[in-house]
Amino acid sequence: MSGESTWSVKARKSISPEEVERLLVAAAEAGSRDRLLLYLCANLGLRVGEVVTLRVEDFHPEAGVVTVRTLKQKGGIVEDDLVASRAVFKTVAAYVAAEGPTGFLFPGGEDGHIARRTVGRVFDRAMGRAKIPKTMFF
Repeated sequence: MSGESTWSVKARKSISPEEVERLLVAAAEAGSRDRLLLYLCANLGLRVGEVVTLRVEDFHPEAGVVTVRTLKQKGGIVEDDLVASRAVFKTVAAYVAAEGPTGFLFPGGEDGHIARRTVGRVFDRAMGRAKIPKTMFF
């Protein structure tokens, strides 16, 4: 070896708690769908593929859990129940009452639910408003 150091630079894959707060403040300026998308990702730690496939019936306030589906690399879907706060259930209930989705919480697109790239644009806009440097969420 010639004594030179080699550095590997990895893209950021998360944002700090302070940046999450700024993101949610910025989301308050967005529409109700976008606010809820960001809120659920922040509060439940959901990935984009998980939030787009949420269904209205996945929220179980009596049990305090949300059923989340994750697509695995080798195929197949795994369902997990995540513990959620009362605030999450109240926020989702208010959204459902106002917007009236049935089936998918965020309907649209060919698959019946909002597209992953649409969620990416929601994050990009909110991060721009919050002045948070671009990260690699996807």
